[in-house]
Amino acid sequence: MSKEELEKASAKKLQEINEAIKTLECFGKAVDQALEPLTEIYGTLESKGPIPKALPEWKYVADWSVEREEFRKYMEARKYNSRYISDIVSYLDKYVGHREIRDPKDIIEFFAPLTAGQTHHLNRALRVFFNYLQVAKRYPEDWLSDLRRVLPKDALRGAVDLNIPSEADVTESLRRLRTAPLKHQAIYNLLLDSGFRLVEAVETINAFKDDELQEPQGFFRYPAGMFRRTKQAYYCYLSSYTLSLIRQIGEDDKPLDAWTASKFFQRAKCVNPKYIRKFVYDQMTSEAIGIPDSVADFIEGRVPKTIGALHYAKLARKADEYYPRWMKYVADLRQKAGII
Repeated sequence: MSKEELEKASAKKLQEINEAIKTLECFGKAVDQALEPLTEIYGTLESKGPIPKALPEWKYVADWSVEREEFRKYMEARKYNSRYISDIVSYLDKYVGHREIRDPKDIIEFFAPLTAGQTHHLNRALRVFFNYLQVAKRYPEDWLSDLRRVLPKDALRGAVDLNIPSEADVTESLRRLRTAPLKHQAIYNLLLDSGFRLVEAVETINAFKDDELQEPQGFFRYPAGMFRRTKQAYYCYLSSYTLSLIRQIGEDDKPLDAWTASKFFQRAKCVNPKYIRKFVYDQMTSEAIGIPDSVADFIEGRVPKTIGALHYAKLARKADEYYPRWMKYVADLRQKAGII
């Protein structure tokens, strides 16, 4: 190539380079214009404090539908009540289902549409499920802690329930049970006689043996001896009316079940058993009946395990002394209900 041809080729190449530079400059201006709004937003955020780093990618996944059967076995091995196990599994089936748990956002989405009552149930179920994941499946504690931290406050847990049914409500409940199966009549009347919890009344009837019955003075008491954490029920106090119902329950009807009984009373529109307990205590300690608080506690089984022998003997004597007052009141209720 001659010198003249080389100069022409170089000039042409230089022209092409200059045109390319101009094109890049135009492109750069276009990019700057496109980024200008984002730059303003970033500057605004930066002026309000440090900009957070990107959230970490969650590495762990818990799939309820996969863990379901092993979780049930875990609860059975821990000796949870069979009804409790069924309830917990049912809540997770209903409110979690086939959705995976990866991060706290998933937990928030589970609870978002729920009522206070539904939140109470799912809160309890997830806490047991998280314990299972930690103990049996070895999921990391820090990941589970993040999930537990977003569980909503349980508005129903620890709430003071001041509802106490009226005498008319309890009388109507007795009237509704006149044609009920004997086992349900016996349970409900034992609740009214003793102020026991439903599960305690059911356990007493299931274990009932006539030769262990005691008759102090016109009423009966049965040695229950059921321990509940720091409390125990030393005796179950009952009337001759309720005793006759218990004796008529056939062996084919046993064992009675607290959950089944609860559902029956609910369908029959009777006062909830837990409110019968409140009613009993409220009426026993009223001015009209006048049973001292400590004696009413003793009758309902609300007594510490650590109670001394002398104090126990004193309370037992007082309970025998005052209980006939309660029997008279309950007999009047049954007459008003037309069942005696």
